[in-house]
Amino acid sequence: MTIIIIIKNIVYVNEFIESFKQKMPHPYLVPYFYGGGSNLEASWYSMNVAFFSSSNWKKFYSYFFIALFLSFLYSTRAAIVILFVILFFRIFTSNSSSIEKFLFTNLSIFSISIGLPYLLSKTNIIQRFSDIGHDPGSLGRFKLWGNAFNVFQSSNGLGLGAGNAIFGVESYINENLPEDNLHNIYLQFIVDFGLVGILLFLIFIFFIIFKAFKNNKINDPLFIFSCTYLIGGMIQFRGPDTLFWFIVSIFISTKTYDK
Repeated sequence: MTIIIIIKNIVYVNEFIESFKQKMPHPYLVPYFYGGGSNLEASWYSMNVAFFSSSNWKKFYSYFFIALFLSFLYSTRAAIVILFVILFFRIFTSNSSSIEKFLFTNLSIFSISIGLPYLLSKTNIIQRFSDIGHDPGSLGRFKLWGNAFNVFQSSNGLGLGAGNAIFGVESYINENLPEDNLHNIYLQFIVDFGLVGILLFLIFIFFIIFKAFKNNKINDPLFIFSCTYLIGGMIQFRGPDTLFWFIVSIFISTKTYDK
């Protein structure tokens, strides 16, 4: 996946340049392998870095910085958040060396105070973060989320049925929307399946977390991957995302991870 994404981006380098010249929120002129465009391509790729969270530092940081560069290139806020969630797990739950922890602590201080503000000021991503609540992407999400809750209330807590959330919002506001999901898996579950659906989903999440702590597997790459999805799912993803359910099914079905 790394190879084909790099090749694709080299082929479409002129489209990236044009997108940056026009100051687009994302490089819309570039095609993507992942459904959902730049946000999801960068996010899913970044989530896969979790699979290397227990690898040696050379392998982990090679993939980490490739994914970080991709996130900046695509101007994707969610992917950057996902990467730092994985980095947190790597540093504080894995067998990372004391030198790695020392460097992480000092680089974090430097980044927050000097390095990151300078780097962000030279890229489009700083505008993306500063525009939260004002740009079309976040305004569209706020519009979806606010009306989704109203739709849920109008369903008397029963939900509208699988896949009907957007239709319900469109009917409620009497407007056609370009979206096919609510960009929040928790709202998606509560509007589609009502109180029963969201409670079952939350119980399922609790079971995953409980299993990880009980088996002392919070540093398991499968668990870390699942966590990035559940955190990123607050602002994107569709809910029935196949890769998440495939990974989490492996995680909950294995009893002895060392074999």
